[in-house]
Amino acid sequence: MNDKDALIGTDHLGWVTKSGFEPFDYADRETPPHQIAGATIDGENVAWVETTSTDLFHSDWRIYAAEMGRRGRTLVADSAAVYGKRMLRWAFGETVPVVLGSRVYWPAVPPGGDAKDTRVLYDDLDGSAARPRVLEGALPATNGRRLFVVRQHLADPSKGDVRIISRTPTGAESVVQRFRLASGQWVTALAASRTHLAWVVKESDTRSSLYVEGLTTGKITGIVMHHGGADTMALGVGRNLIAWGNGSGNGDEDPGEYVYRPRTGALVRLGEQLGHSVAYANGPWIAWAQIKQHGASGISRMTVSH
Repeated sequence: MNDKDALIGTDHLGWVTKSGFEPFDYADRETPPHQIAGATIDGENVAWVETTSTDLFHSDWRIYAAEMGRRGRTLVADSAAVYGKRMLRWAFGETVPVVLGSRVYWPAVPPGGDAKDTRVLYDDLDGSAARPRVLEGALPATNGRRLFVVRQHLADPSKGDVRIISRTPTGAESVVQRFRLASGQWVTALAASRTHLAWVVKESDTRSSLYVEGLTTGKITGIVMHHGGADTMALGVGRNLIAWGNGSGNGDEDPGEYVYRPRTGALVRLGEQLGHSVAYANGPWIAWAQIKQHGASGISRMTVSH
């Protein structure tokens, strides 16, 4: 939506047990309604971002963390405390925070900036740092051992090398990939597991390529995708599988949801969902969207496959 007067409900995050849904914590009823814009899990730690915005171009954010199996949540960082009480431009790429060890990382844009000014902020999961620290780059991804970020000239990546950086929890960095792009091309998505690193290069409005690298072998496989590789597309890497969907799936773009298995080379089309083409991966699990139509409205459910 893009309406400052629109009303939204309040989302809750939690886990599903035999007893049903158990939220980490119910939101303070005195705060404005908010929605969850993205969440991630690493081991027992969960992190997510909430916003009160219904604007497609501007938002505020609050980063929360919780531990699986326990009630309660921790406020890690609040954009109002970091940048003041103003709406900010959405960051380049997915706005999902990622967890590595005792820290959480997320992309953000400072006041007055836009997507080309995206940087990565990070803080301790307990929110103990006075202010989040700043890391150059965008598209943060983790595999439980290392953080990966992309450093490219976001206004025009053809101006210089594009580098995919690996960073340890102690801050030691190394370059995993270095390459050049033509004008009009961008790296728009990044995801990782213990065994594989995947990234998407937008090549035109109707075509992009997915690259999958084996982190132990260094072997890279390229897959042509028949959509524009928007930075809002879904990309996930699990245990020997990569899953993706193109996000909106509008116009003549392919709205398919896919999974690729590097070990066998198998590429499977899970289905398609025009307007909400997403697929996710975590460990041996994959999930994708199916919208069941009931009259004029739709209900979205996630199908999980082992």
